[in-house]
Amino acid sequence: MRRLVLCTVLLSGCGGDETPWVGTWRYLGLKCENAAPDFFVKGAFQAKLELGEKLGTTILTDDGCTVRQEDYLITPVDGGKFEFPTSTSKRVVCNPDPCELKQTVTELGKTTEQVFKCPADFPPQGNLPPGEVESDGILRVRLNDAAKCVLQYAKEG
Repeated sequence: MRRLVLCTVLLSGCGGDETPWVGTWRYLGLKCENAAPDFFVKGAFQAKLELGEKLGTTILTDDGCTVRQEDYLITPVDGGKFEFPTSTSKRVVCNPDPCELKQTVTELGKTTEQVFKCPADFPPQGNLPPGEVESDGILRVRLNDAAKCVLQYAKEG
């Protein structure tokens, strides 16, 4: 019984679960170890991942704009990690069409507004590094950058 409770809390690594990423994940934020002290992202859009065993959908929402990147392939890689290349999305839906997602990034005293236009900027080219559901139940994607940034998601439900 204690093992069952522990497995339920950890959400991964128990009972041979080979697809711990399956489910709906809400974006918690971006954490950077080596970023400038004033690094800040403001007005960032909300993100949600709907991940199945083999297909995924990303939903990005801002004031008045929702972008769905649908049916990209999910591929397991070693050690419980998985790749989810959103650039392979088979369908992008913008509501309304067209619309824009915006965020402001401040770093080293410089503020930049980032605008992502839908459908023009979607799906984004290039792929994220593999994701992994870690022992604390948080899905993390460790970006390959000098700031050692990590995208973090919590499972809903």
